[in-house]
Amino acid sequence: MCGIAGTVLTKPSNQDNLFEEVSSMINELVHRGPDSYGTWLDEDSSIALGHRRLSILDLSLKGSQPMVSSCGRFVIVFNGEIYNHLDIREELSQYQKNISWISTSDTETLLTSCSILGLKKTILMLRGMFSFALWDIENKELSLVRDRLGEKPLYYSSLGNKFIFSSELKPFFKIKNFEKKINMSSLYRYLEYSFIPGNESILEGVFKLEPGHLIKFSQKTGCIEKLKYWDPEEFTTEKNKYTGTKNQAKEHLSFLLNQSVEDQMLSDVPIGGFLSGGIDSSLIISTMKNFSSKDIKTFSIGFNEVDYNEAEHAKKVSGFLSTDHYEYYFSSSDLINLIPELPKIYDEPFADASQLPTILLSRIAKNEITVCLSGDGGDELFGGYSRHVWGGYLALIVKFLPSSIRNLISNLIKLCVFFKLGSFLNIFLRANFIEEKLLKFSKSIRAKNTEDIYNSLLTNNINSGDLIKSKHLTLNKEIVNNNSHEFRSFVDEIMFSDLKIYLPDDILVKVDRAAMSCSLETRIPFLDHNLVEFALSLPKDFKLDKTEGKSILKEILYEKVPKEILDRPKAGFSVPICDWLRKDIKELAYKYLSEDYLIQQDIFNAEEIEKIWNTHQSKLKDNSREIWTLLMFQIWYEEWMT
Repeated sequence: MCGIAGTVLTKPSNQDNLFEEVSSMINELVHRGPDSYGTWLDEDSSIALGHRRLSILDLSLKGSQPMVSSCGRFVIVFNGEIYNHLDIREELSQYQKNISWISTSDTETLLTSCSILGLKKTILMLRGMFSFALWDIENKELSLVRDRLGEKPLYYSSLGNKFIFSSELKPFFKIKNFEKKINMSSLYRYLEYSFIPGNESILEGVFKLEPGHLIKFSQKTGCIEKLKYWDPEEFTTEKNKYTGTKNQAKEHLSFLLNQSVEDQMLSDVPIGGFLSGGIDSSLIISTMKNFSSKDIKTFSIGFNEVDYNEAEHAKKVSGFLSTDHYEYYFSSSDLINLIPELPKIYDEPFADASQLPTILLSRIAKNEITVCLSGDGGDELFGGYSRHVWGGYLALIVKFLPSSIRNLISNLIKLCVFFKLGSFLNIFLRANFIEEKLLKFSKSIRAKNTEDIYNSLLTNNINSGDLIKSKHLTLNKEIVNNNSHEFRSFVDEIMFSDLKIYLPDDILVKVDRAAMSCSLETRIPFLDHNLVEFALSLPKDFKLDKTEGKSILKEILYEKVPKEILDRPKAGFSVPICDWLRKDIKELAYKYLSEDYLIQQDIFNAEEIEKIWNTHQSKLKDNSREIWTLLMFQIWYEEWMT
């Protein structure tokens, strides 16, 4: 895993020191690649490329980057892993005999394939996670490519006579004459979702390359062309629906998962896996055992708060699978002490509170290994969230009940929450976040269509327009999940929207930044695109029963691990933010959300935020997610914008 950056000038200028600029950019990415660094400069063409390396395959200097093709026409900087790169080498031998390979690195495989077969044909052959930049010396053209699911990040911007790209946002601050200006449209969406969905970033003029896309920048014309090279929607149509039996589907899914895990265990450095004791991570670890003669190293963390502790479940699974298990317990203060580090780890606002335990888990894993497999993606593909289970019923309510009745039900639910029925249910059902889920339900049954339902389920229980001062609200507030066709069911649409929005912009951001902050590479077998395409083609009945999801995964796993070890309610990977904001971090949060601070900052409506704060402190309502979202923006703002 690595960090990449670069600058191309459309109008060369003697005042631009490209080598110095790109060197300073990649110095901001040292955590992504601590093992070595390199730069490539062509002063005549006014382009500089930079690379920070975390050595995984071919640890020698022969795998160093930037790398120039043997034909001398192409230069590449690459971040990621190509799991089938040895197969690609065999394929290339059919096109060109006696290729003289210098290294065993997948970077050289990728670069050589681009020079022999061309970029577009090469991309379609790749199985892996990647973001890379390819400079065509002959055509003066820079291509940026991001993997199909968005595992690896890539940002870009046009600034005057410069085209700039980087793995993260912070290197842009090293660009001469770069103006730090908040994208208010992104801020609006961030307050709604607690992350920034879509192709925009928090900085005006800086964009994220979307998953499954490439862009070509012509130095000659200064034009940018964007292309989508992979479209998962085609696998969600009725035409492409899987028609075999569930047993046949289980057999093929097991084959694909075995293939993906075996491929992703390719490494020249120590490897292991995260283990929470849930369905997804347990299935990954049990599959890893098929391809290792040694005990798999597994990692979990625990907390003293019973409702937030998964360590005991992980220990049971580890014991049954005989893994070499590492378990660490942390206190709330260990998590809270991470908060000042968050704006540097997540260098744009990000407020999924499970970022905190993910950072600690990554750090304890890094003590033993350099590559770690994760069970992420299973929920999005196989119906692991409550919105997948209940979304179909919700769609029926919206479709058949008149809006007047739905509005009445919504108001009654809000009244129940006001009288603390949600808190009572939390205790009675021994479940978390019942109050929040009730409020989401009350909001979603007011929806006008399926897209509106999805956004109401995913977003916070506040109106961002009330929080931002009106002078900043000349922005695009359209919904982000603009799916283009009819799905087989609303549940299929919800899962696909999660794959397109929630997975790349929340889950994968959380894992990538947390792990790379301590130079740990994470790999996600569920996101092999062949497996993803197959999962999207499966009928929802293979994934969901009446009250639970992931049924097909469970059936596969129960053949390896006894059901009684795994059978428990889905817990998630969360922390007690609600209590913290009333006790442990109350003073810290109030510093950034006080009236005096907000008036001086001149972005938010102090009165509205004061209402949210006071309601939470008085325990009339749990506003922890909304307050945490605001707090994460504020500490980011202080770090990067002041």
